[in-house]
Amino acid sequence: MTLRTAQDVIDALHRWIDQDEPLVEAIGDTLARYSRTDSQEQARRVVATVITVLEEHLD
Repeated sequence: MTLRTAQDVIDALHRWIDQDEPLVEAIGDTLARYSRTDSQEQARRVVATVITVLEEHLD
């Protein structure tokens, strides 16, 4: 895996914030899947989703 700077990650998040894919859709799917769990668990799932999407798209 390519080492990324924090700025690379921030730049990717800025690009993706107004797009449905990959991140917004993945977070929406995660929230829908875990809507009956408590908010802390939902937050953990969202963080895990963000990590997964970053790993997939920032190689």
